[in-house]
Amino acid sequence: MGKLDDIKNALDETNNATALQLVTSFLKKNKDHHEGKALKALALLRLQRVDEADEILKELREASNTGSDVQALLICYRENGMYEEIKDVYKEKYEKDPNDLEIAAQYFMSLVRVHELGSLFNVAMKMYKQDSSPSYYYWAVMGLYLEGMLLVKQEQNIPGTMKFTLAKALIEKAIDNKDFNFSREGLQLYIMILQAMGLHEQVLEVLKKDEGKAYAETQLFVAGRELDELLLACFGALDRHDEALTLARKQIEENADNWVACTTMMSIATATGEYDYVEAFFSKQYEASKTASPPQRGPLLACLEWHARCKFKTSGGETKRVAVREPSLPSVEELFLQLFSQFGHKRSFFSDARPYLSLLPDANSFISMAQRKIEIDMKDDDAWRNILRHVALAYCGRVSGCDGKESNESNFERMVKLFEDSKKSGEVLAPSELRYGDGYVQLAVHYALKVGSEEMVDHALSLVRDAVTLSGSNPQLRLLLVKLLIYKGDISTACEHWDALEVKQIQFDSIGYVLFDHVTRRGEYDVAHKLYPESRKFFLSGGADVPEYLCRAFKYGSFHKVEEFASFLNKINRSLESCLCACDAFLLNLIRTKIPLSRTQSIAKYNARSMPSMAQMEDDSYLSDNTQLDVMETFEDLVDTTSNNDMQLMRKARLQYTKLRFALFHVINSILNESHDAMATMKFFKQSLEKMEAVCEEVYEKKKHSFGDFSFGIGWPRCMFLGKDELSAYKHFAVAIDQIVIVRKFVSNTCRGQEMKDEGARIVSSITTGFEALANMCLIADDVELTHTSLELLSVLSLLVNLVQSNVSSETLLGSVVNEKEEVILPEIKMNKTVKQKLKLLNDGFGDADDVKSKYVGDMHQRFSDLEQAAATVSDKHAYKNFKGVLKGGCFVSLS
Repeated sequence: MGKLDDIKNALDETNNATALQLVTSFLKKNKDHHEGKALKALALLRLQRVDEADEILKELREASNTGSDVQALLICYRENGMYEEIKDVYKEKYEKDPNDLEIAAQYFMSLVRVHELGSLFNVAMKMYKQDSSPSYYYWAVMGLYLEGMLLVKQEQNIPGTMKFTLAKALIEKAIDNKDFNFSREGLQLYIMILQAMGLHEQVLEVLKKDEGKAYAETQLFVAGRELDELLLACFGALDRHDEALTLARKQIEENADNWVACTTMMSIATATGEYDYVEAFFSKQYEASKTASPPQRGPLLACLEWHARCKFKTSGGETKRVAVREPSLPSVEELFLQLFSQFGHKRSFFSDARPYLSLLPDANSFISMAQRKIEIDMKDDDAWRNILRHVALAYCGRVSGCDGKESNESNFERMVKLFEDSKKSGEVLAPSELRYGDGYVQLAVHYALKVGSEEMVDHALSLVRDAVTLSGSNPQLRLLLVKLLIYKGDISTACEHWDALEVKQIQFDSIGYVLFDHVTRRGEYDVAHKLYPESRKFFLSGGADVPEYLCRAFKYGSFHKVEEFASFLNKINRSLESCLCACDAFLLNLIRTKIPLSRTQSIAKYNARSMPSMAQMEDDSYLSDNTQLDVMETFEDLVDTTSNNDMQLMRKARLQYTKLRFALFHVINSILNESHDAMATMKFFKQSLEKMEAVCEEVYEKKKHSFGDFSFGIGWPRCMFLGKDELSAYKHFAVAIDQIVIVRKFVSNTCRGQEMKDEGARIVSSITTGFEALANMCLIADDVELTHTSLELLSVLSLLVNLVQSNVSSETLLGSVVNEKEEVILPEIKMNKTVKQKLKLLNDGFGDADDVKSKYVGDMHQRFSDLEQAAATVSDKHAYKNFKGVLKGGCFVSLS
């Protein structure tokens, strides 16, 4: 077993090529070893050699049908998230022996993994009849509950209610059965069902019975936060406002920072008109908070929130200032001063205060009084506290528009000086601690970008570099530095700071766009080659691991977690970032690596398995955009803050760009693997290009009034769009690929004895024109991104031209295939003279196109060499060096 351990270790360390060598050697001596074969299939799948892996999996699948150990097959399926296949294996086992509880349980869990809800109830009830375990009974009931929830979401309310009713009846039957060991899991499931049915009165009755120990020897739902929140939800749903107010008051008195209870009280007061009661209570809490130890934020923020609710009204998604009433509470200014006095030195102060800054009648007055307080306390307090307080006021002044008396240049210089002065107080801090004056740097960058000159951007970049050297653990500064470096085209250094952020797990999905949207387009192929696998590993492992968490939630009775895990799995599987990353990684590998045709086809198949279908992508709501676009503070004025429309524009641009990249991948895959839907795929590609162009027009209009890539503020990402020349490149590509699809279909139909009426010369001319247009764009492009886009499309076009050329010149089309003895082993395909002549014209035309390609490759290589020598940044030098590498390998080399 030593050699098997070596193979597993190599796979664990992602040394897949080594693992394949070891397992191949192992199988030479152990030909029928199932686990060895499964490990080989696993290594092949990780190396994206899908066809070879599928052959082994098919062999193992047949072996499992004959009663051999099924575990060897499941190793591979589970690792690659092939849960439908796992279900099919266990289904066969279950149908052969439905009385085997272990197999039945595995089959049940395989249904859970693929969310096949219709069979859960029957399988679990059969298990319960055999074993009488409460767990199996709960599994059956939970299956009905999930089925009902799915039907309700699909607006099939009557069938959904029927499922809930049956689930409720089963739980009540279990409660009445004295021999049934009813547990907390069962009670929790019962309450979930009652809530889904809207039977909140019955939920309260159940909780009251539980308090009297009606279901077990001890109370199953022990008093605490979970129980209180459940009671609040029921009281609210039943409009039992007095009881809800009493409970919320009790919770706040126990914990003044209980925000759920505070907002519940406000909602009830708004609905019932109990303004005086709530205001009297919050006023009392506010007075108590003045002397509380430790200080309490809840009462202060609750008073501010109530002020906001009395002065603002939300309608149709828009919040408008409406004088509902003047609350009998301390004034907004007094509340702000108290909040500042107690929490001004906390980094959370600004995020707490920002939603309510617009309530201040005079922000300048508040800031002046707060400044005087800092001056009074300066002698008694530590210097660092006053620095943090001053930073907080600078934030408030910026977003309240109280800094408009001075120019942006003056404000920038003022922030730089304050930052320099703050350095001394941070000398005692450990390297991992944030410096007190970091906020000055963020504000300085904001002012620099408001000026809107490259010189000021350079000053800002220098300042942030200095700040990060001192405060390396501040993620806001790191992200800001990455953003500025990307804007300046220094991707290499940006990647170093990205590595320092130690981005992990779900962060690839939420903030990966900050770097990933640019690294390939800026020509940093080596860096992208390293980054993409890390990101893909999270998405693939997440898709494989979360179904196991779902199974554990069933196994251990954590039924309230089932929907949460199912929602997260749906979010990961539909991730926009995952789809975009997979497309970009495939295209990068395609253009820079010389790969045999069969291997390219296999890689395309492998990637297609982990992507949505074409039908799913036609629905704009299918992909889940999980990007955290507001990860950085923008410091925009309250009156000029980036609107929700701008946010939607950015999301729309990213969605359409992702769909365009997805369509490009599928065009390649459909032609490579001779898919019958190539024409439909091409249609989808052209539609995606049209939509992308429309979105880009909106972005161009927005950018007319903004500076550079910071059209949405320093904290916002660069809006993912294509320049007009890049759109032109895609259009040239689309015209040429249209003709390749026609040729591919023509050759396929010829082999079936059918004819197509197409002019071969016209087709080849269109392809050659597309090639020349893209090559010329590479020769005249004056920026890296346009060069990358043109070269990428040119590379793909070259690949597909090589492919159809090899089809057209196939010996079985233009003649018979003979062996060394001149014996015919493949006869010539019979066709009429017109078709044969057309094929020969196509073949000659492709030969001419190949000559054109050779001419342009030399010119482009010289152009990239010149640009590499003249490059102003290291990243640009890398980019043009990588572009030369593309010309020497990858798609530009004819495939075998």
